[in-house]
Amino acid sequence: MPRRRHSRSSNLKVQNELHLRTRTAIELYRYRYPNRDWLLEPWLRRRMLVLVHAPTGIGKSWFCWSLALGIASGKGFADWECQKPAKVLIIDGEMQPDDLQGRLRDLLRMSNLNKLQKRRSTNNLMVIARQDQDMDTEFPNLNTPEGQEELLHDIRVLDPQLVILDNLSTLADLPDENAASSYNEIFKFLTKLKQERTGILAHHDRKGATKDSEEGYRGSSKMAAIFDQRIHLSKVQDHKKPKGAGACFYSEFKKNRYLGDETLQRRIFSLHPKKGWHIESDKDETLTNVADAVKTGKFVTQAELGAHFGHQ
Repeated sequence: MPRRRHSRSSNLKVQNELHLRTRTAIELYRYRYPNRDWLLEPWLRRRMLVLVHAPTGIGKSWFCWSLALGIASGKGFADWECQKPAKVLIIDGEMQPDDLQGRLRDLLRMSNLNKLQKRRSTNNLMVIARQDQDMDTEFPNLNTPEGQEELLHDIRVLDPQLVILDNLSTLADLPDENAASSYNEIFKFLTKLKQERTGILAHHDRKGATKDSEEGYRGSSKMAAIFDQRIHLSKVQDHKKPKGAGACFYSEFKKNRYLGDETLQRRIFSLHPKKGWHIESDKDETLTNVADAVKTGKFVTQAELGAHFGHQ
């Protein structure tokens, strides 16, 4: 007896009766989704959400602006490579425009870009600053549907591949930053944003958070679920800071969707006024990882241990 086949028309009929798109396993297996290029390899792709959180004043804005400049110019940032330059929009809710201007000039001077990269960065990097608006302009509040739609409209007109929101406390009027319900509207906005482009949200840590804090950021633990990547920037002890450095912090990926490599381990980022960014591994963490590896008993020789940590 021949096997019965479901016709394509019957499948379409079922789909028409459903409210949500549903795929069978074979449809999911075969469907050709558009390629989501890397904005920064190996951790930032198109249509992702990233949370960058840190204590106040530690340098998260410098970090976010450097990411933006690296992507807009095509040069990349730190040892993270950019496949091709992309348009970036920074939405700033705090700083005065002349301070933003000074920051941009400083980063352009320190980034050692060639002429082509400088031209790309100045064409691709855009800024909407709350303090740069006319006095009678009501800046959109991310915690209201009206404010979200207004901001999404401008984002769609400008059409950046990456939107950086700096920072949550100054862009959204939250009744209680520690209440889970306060973030419901924010999550709706971020979900809409992710369907079209990549978003990075800068946020403050709660008081008392350290580099070893499990979450650290202010607000609801629900935030851990909505973001694809979560990067924690934390204070570096004074004796570890390079001489002459300004902004200086540990960078650690607390959540990562991809396999990654050693560049996603905890490292120390320091910004020198003349030399620019300097990145080095956290030696304390490296020693701890080596000790843990030795305790497993899996490595007989130093060569095997070195190969495990990428040293030949």
